[in-house]
This record gives sequence, C-alpha cells and structure tokens, in this order.
Amino acid sequence: MNAQDEIKELKQRIAELEELAKEEREFPQLGDEYWYIDNDGVVMEMEWRGIEYDQGRLSIDNVYRTKEQAEFVLEKLKVKAELRKLSDSWDLEKTQYTFSFNWEVGEFEIDYPDYNQYPGSYYFDGLDSWEQAIESVGEERIKKYIFEVE
Repeated sequence: MNAQDEIKELKQRIAELEELAKEEREFPQLGDEYWYIDNDGVVMEMEWRGIEYDQGRLSIDNVYRTKEQAEFVLEKLKVKAELRKLSDSWDLEKTQYTFSFNWEVGEFEIDYPDYNQYPGSYYFDGLDSWEQAIESVGEERIKKYIFEVE
C-alpha cells in the first residue's frame, strides 16, 4: 500500500469518527430536529431552539432523537394506562396479585406482594382480573412495551 492509499484510508476513518462524535454529542443542541409527544398523544417533530417549550419537554423526558423512539414511548404510555384502568388499588388488607417477567423462561410470573408495594406494579384482586387484563391489553403488547421484550 502506498502513502496515497494510506492517506485516503485515514481520511475516511477520520470522517467516520467525526460522524460518530457528532452522534455522541449532547442532545439536543440548537437547530437539532427532535420528536415529542404532544398533549393530544400525537408524535410531533420540532426544531430545538432552547425555548421554554423545548426545556419543558426535556424536563419531563419528552424529547426523542427519532420518530420511532417517540412512537414507542407513546405506545408504552397507552399500555400502562390500559393496565392501570384494569388493575385494582394496592391494599394491604387484601390478598392481591401482581406480575413480573421471568427472562430465563420468557414468561410472566404471578407474584403475591404480601406486605411489599412495588413501584410501577399493577395489582389485581384475583387471578381472573389479571387474566382479563392480559386478554384485553394483549400479552405481546405488555411484553414489548412494559418489559421491552421483542
């Protein structure tokens, strides 16, 4: 390989590294395009100007690099809302059930929280309620959007 070929390769590698550094920089910056979920549940695109609206969205983690990221979060919020509507309030005086995902076997597991309340959990007064929630919301949607299982 001659010196000219080596220079060409190095320039190409530098260009690749500069693109990588651009992707790794802090996001968002002035002029960046970003995606967010508006108050009607619609994914919207906006240019970052650093104004109050931009800062407000960023403060609640509602700024996404891609439309796909924002759409995923929107669907996750919908699944959480559906589960919340179908679940019961946590009650220490009742025998209730909650669920988790066992990654080793790839299935849901029913848990009995007893005296522990787990953040982000959904509680059901009976197994029938849990099964109805699974049927209504969809097992695959729960796996994908709550546990992020593909």
